[in-house]
Amino acid sequence: MCTAKIIEPDEAMSNENVVKVTAGLIAALPINAEIEQLQEHQRENLRIRIKYPDQNIHIVMPRLRDLKRMVSENGDEMQNSWRLRTSVLLSHGIWTEASQVEISICLSVKP
Repeated sequence: MCTAKIIEPDEAMSNENVVKVTAGLIAALPINAEIEQLQEHQRENLRIRIKYPDQNIHIVMPRLRDLKRMVSENGDEMQNSWRLRTSVLLSHGIWTEASQVEISICLSVKP
């Protein structure tokens, strides 16, 4: 089973590191995550899910070049372990109050 752990932004630090987004403008949020047991053919199905306070959900496809194999201490590439380092663009047309967004990593399912 594939699992992902978001390292940055850290939930414990989210109250201290507030990203301010002005209605109608864009703010970039850096994402750093470790993904275990992701098969090579599943890389293109990786998505970042952003849920806004008004329950709108945006699904973002990260660039494949932002997904790299993790390297062990002896310098060998780990087979199914990946690191995702990218930025997600946050934007909302009318939301002006301070609020939290939920960010998660998922795989898209193709029929």
